[in-house]
Amino acid sequence: MAEDITRQQIKDINSAVAYSIACDESKDKGDIEQIALFCRYVNSAGPQEEIIELIPLKGQTRGEDICEAVLNCLRAKGINTTHLVSVATDGAPSMTGAQKGFVALLQKSLDRKLLTFHCILHQEALCAQTFPPECTEVMNVVIQIVNKIMAKGLNHRQFRSLLDELESTYSDLQPHNKVRWLSRGEVLKRFAACLEEVKTFLGSKGLTFPDLEQPEWLEKLHFMVDMTAHLNTLNTALQGKGRTALHMLEEVLAFERKLTVLARDLQKGTLSHFPNLREFKEAHMINSEYLHSAIIAMQTSFGKRFCEFREEKPHYPSLSLP
Repeated sequence: MAEDITRQQIKDINSAVAYSIACDESKDKGDIEQIALFCRYVNSAGPQEEIIELIPLKGQTRGEDICEAVLNCLRAKGINTTHLVSVATDGAPSMTGAQKGFVALLQKSLDRKLLTFHCILHQEALCAQTFPPECTEVMNVVIQIVNKIMAKGLNHRQFRSLLDELESTYSDLQPHNKVRWLSRGEVLKRFAACLEEVKTFLGSKGLTFPDLEQPEWLEKLHFMVDMTAHLNTLNTALQGKGRTALHMLEEVLAFERKLTVLARDLQKGTLSHFPNLREFKEAHMINSEYLHSAIIAMQTSFGKRFCEFREEKPHYPSLSLP
């Protein structure tokens, strides 16, 4: 059955007028680099997205190694490269190097120009990391505290019992995972909601974190909770099967405009789009100017990225989502 599905998949790709590939490089738990090779094409059923192969690179991971592995995979499966028109990557130097990068070598091997893109989701994730160092440090402290509570089974059980006893909003904290989508926002959201319980538990264990009593630190915590919620909404909108480059770019451009609204909201002090920060402001002063500059910096980062997609936007077909 698997062989039949693979044959049908290859037949559909080869019969398509055009198709594109996407390559993402990642390391598995055995320290072996894996190239995830995806293909996108259109058939009678509409836009299709399929994984072609997970290609292990046991030696070096230079652009030439990736190019050779990808071309060998396509040839071995009998996929015709004549109709390959576009390639998307994760933007790593080995992928996008001007002379020896995977994309440059692939175009040289095929002897023609391809449309090349840096993955929208990857670029969005990079933009989301443009918080000021002080805000990033807030995240580091939160992760440190969460690990203190969850690393030992006894501590974790006692903390959950405390949350249950106090009828907290959540029954547990969320561990941080750099790989899993949306993890950072959920970690901060739960931590802020259980802040008093966390302080009580740490006190019972003789652990002190002075940051938890500092208004400046707490201000940045609540700001991060609200901003990561907005970023998670964007990230979720960018995911899902059948998303076209046009629709994903429109989501990004809409978020850029939304950042203008958020910055103006902070300047005016209304905080309509910052519910956690608004609640914190009821008892504390906030540094609106500093937080405003953080949003402007993120907006600038969004404005500098997605160049390839912006350039090609006039040529995108206006497709509706399936």
